[in-house]
Amino acid sequence: MAVARSDVINFGAGPANLPEEVVEQVRDELLNWHGCGMSVMELSHRSAYFNEIQNETLQLARELLHIPDNYDTLLCQGGASTQFAAVPMNLFSSADATADYLITGGWSSRARTEASVFGNVNVVAEGKHSSGIYTNIPAPDTWKLSEHAEYFYYCDNETVFGVEAPKDYIPQTLKEQQQKRNFSRSVPIVVDVSSNFYSRTMDVSEYAVVYGGAQKNLGTAGVTFCIVDKSISQAEPKYPRVPTMLKWKTAACNDSRYNTPPTFSIYVMGRCLHWLQQIGGVEAVEQRNEQKSKLVYDLIDESSLYVNLVEKSNRSRMNIPFRITKPDCDPSDANWDSALEAKFLQEAEKEGLLMLKGHRSAGGMRASLYNSISLTETETLVNFLERFADANK
Repeated sequence: MAVARSDVINFGAGPANLPEEVVEQVRDELLNWHGCGMSVMELSHRSAYFNEIQNETLQLARELLHIPDNYDTLLCQGGASTQFAAVPMNLFSSADATADYLITGGWSSRARTEASVFGNVNVVAEGKHSSGIYTNIPAPDTWKLSEHAEYFYYCDNETVFGVEAPKDYIPQTLKEQQQKRNFSRSVPIVVDVSSNFYSRTMDVSEYAVVYGGAQKNLGTAGVTFCIVDKSISQAEPKYPRVPTMLKWKTAACNDSRYNTPPTFSIYVMGRCLHWLQQIGGVEAVEQRNEQKSKLVYDLIDESSLYVNLVEKSNRSRMNIPFRITKPDCDPSDANWDSALEAKFLQEAEKEGLLMLKGHRSAGGMRASLYNSISLTETETLVNFLERFADANK
């Protein structure tokens, strides 16, 4: 039996739920974009039609995040994971160079592994729990910073384990630590914001590079949005033999159209940014995201059934993983009730609460509360959590 879109809520981590207004607009424009007689999927990337789409998308991106003029906005391909290689290849001066990596989850760990192919990686700190999952951002006084690092890298929100840096925390803390240690210079900061892009305000000027895949808060999979200081993006990389498509300069100097870009994904990104503007912008959605995550965390913390192991100061507003403990067990022992978790997922699906299964490396459940998830939809989830806990005490 077919299920209506209105009967379900998609809490998946990505590709993720899209705003209903965006889905409807895409549907309406799919066959004939703005009366031109062609589908938006058929438009040439060098046509006046697509020029209008891309220009509007990038203009909205700049306005909503207040991106300074001295940054290029690049629409790249290959997913955020391709940037794991692009970052060191564009920022390392040679294969002997070193970069600092703060590891707070699976994605920063993967980025570290990729960067080590191209140079030396210094692990600043790693926030792993004894059970093997990531639960925190280690205290700054434990950070092992390299005075000769050519850049500092971190992931702002780790989708799998639900670890998020407090707003503005990393740039401020890094500066403080460098001053405490009498470092002679600051280093460029690179941040992966794939799963919390445009979910809260940020001071772009604190970073050399900000990047993220679109498929969480900005649309569909296929486009990676990179914000790069022009002193970097318009310069030839010093690293030897960087492939043309991995040079940020290639995108910057060719209007992100050196080859055919992911036109449909860029179009949807523009529609998502327009929707965000209509609901009050990043500032408004930031407040709503705080409200939504608080509802879920409050229920988890008050429950004797559910557990979230992430330190409260590092809890993600976007991705909330949780487990069900066995009776009379200490949650820190990671003694989970897998049978009851399976029952939870089954009953949630019956009620139209979809994609709540945790990542394969973390297990359990995970609710992703991206921008498009409404407060009402979050309340529906909390209501189910409460009823399930009462019925399975």
